[in-house]
Amino acid sequence: MFRFAVSVALLVMTASAGGAESEESSGTINVSGEGVVTAAPNIFFLDVSVTLQDMNLETIQADVAGRCGQIVRAARQFKLDPARTFTRDYTISPRRENGQKFIGYLVTQRFRFALLELNQAEALTTAVLKAGATTIESIEFTVTDSDELWESAREKAVEHALKRATRLAKAAGAKPGPVKMINDQGNQTIDAGCAWNPADRTQTNADGATLPDGDRVFFVPPSAVKFRVRVAASFGIESL
Repeated sequence: MFRFAVSVALLVMTASAGGAESEESSGTINVSGEGVVTAAPNIFFLDVSVTLQDMNLETIQADVAGRCGQIVRAARQFKLDPARTFTRDYTISPRRENGQKFIGYLVTQRFRFALLELNQAEALTTAVLKAGATTIESIEFTVTDSDELWESAREKAVEHALKRATRLAKAAGAKPGPVKMINDQGNQTIDAGCAWNPADRTQTNADGATLPDGDRVFFVPPSAVKFRVRVAASFGIESL
């Protein structure tokens, strides 16, 4: 009898607590928001590499060094940002056919060039290809010092989320309450590419990379770079 009385008391207390919580809850509106900020590009990044193969390691290293020297000399004729121009990596890979027969060494050296005069992007790319680069790995027209742009895009994303929450609540005869949660869903730089597709790499041959149009590379650079941020947000619901 005593155990039964205690059990009933606990059930009554649990039900009362649950009822109080239900009365205090105002519901939730879950929305997403997107913010986009645009800016004119002010720098051009060009990633290139030299990759050669030979049975003799010293010979192939000398050949790669010679080509890289020509590439650097050609690039120095342009206005580069020294703080953002560097050698990305240098690799030596023994190659085997079907995992068994040794067929030589593959030596690769990669560079990133940061060009400050965007109207010279085609000329720089053409020059390094003619100097001996075997692969154009990527190109990018973008914006330096973009922290403020990202922050502005985040603010716009939150404003957009609040506006959507307000419209949803109004349609239901209510208004959004205090914010309960905001999650940054990631950011993305868009419209930063151009006519050259990095997936269709200009690949090596005996005399260096083949230029798409014979004598020079042609780009269609973007007039603006877009910085996009997405957020997810939750708001309470209040009566009007």
